Amino acid sequence: MKILILGNGLLGKEFAHTPVQTLNALLEKPTQLTLWSRTELDITDPTQAHKKITRLNPNVIINCAAYTKVDAIEKDKQKAYAVNGAALQHLAKAANAVNASLVHYSTDYVFEGTKEQGYKENDTPAQTPLNEYGVSKLQGEQHILNTARKFYIVRTAWLFGQHGNNFIHTVLRLAESQNPVTIVNNEYGRPTYAVDLVQTTLQLLSTKKPFGIYHATNSGEKVSWYEYARFILQNTNKSALSRFSPITSEEYGAPAPRPKNSVLVNTKIPELRPWRDAVKEYLSSSPMVVSHF
Repeated sequence: MKILILGNGLLGKEFAHTPVQTLNALLEKPTQLTLWSRTELDITDPTQAHKKITRLNPNVIINCAAYTKVDAIEKDKQKAYAVNGAALQHLAKAANAVNASLVHYSTDYVFEGTKEQGYKENDTPAQTPLNEYGVSKLQGEQHILNTARKFYIVRTAWLFGQHGNNFIHTVLRLAESQNPVTIVNNEYGRPTYAVDLVQTTLQLLSTKKPFGIYHATNSGEKVSWYEYARFILQNTNKSALSRFSPITSEEYGAPAPRPKNSVLVNTKIPELRPWRDAVKEYLSSSPMVVSHF
């Protein structure tokens, strides 16, 4: 099986660092992995996307490329619309041309965040998501639904992993300072370990699940950013706990509003392990984390 990974960020690098033996075992066949960053392929260029992808002729295209700077996107929405939105039409057309399956990662931010019990795969996204990042990701979903013949849209949230900056790194960096820290305590979700998301993606492919929309986050109770930060500190640097305090999103005043409850409910695939277990494993094994203490 020939798999093309697009994007060299946290998730793309997690795929790249997955041992070939693991890939072969999960997919139950020999696997050739190709990783393209923006240097190798600008996904916003339809001509380039078609030419390079048809030449490679992959069986599966996994799109990890995205513009994810949520606050910055409020002033730079055209770039987000190009990378997170229109590019997916180009990729869907290229995938159709080589009869490849297209895997694309979307976000909890396509929902408005008012549903107390969280959102299932068949729940309708917000007509207009709360921020421009959510709008751009919803555009990408719509392009795939309208164009791709064989696709998996995998919505995920609060991603963390060893190969890119994430909330855990931010908390640890703030803990090293001696300054008071405020963390939002009225936005809820579930963290997702990149290792588990990669394995879930490969299982979708190997088990030939029906094409469509899937939700994939680690399981467990929903958690606020502040509660999440406390859990991280309790397992790394308890002495810093007293300097962290809760704040509302309204008090924090981020440029981009976020959903208050964007928990993704998974009903179509086996549950991923609890997020607390995944975070503990990450904290115990990541060189970036160990180097802090």
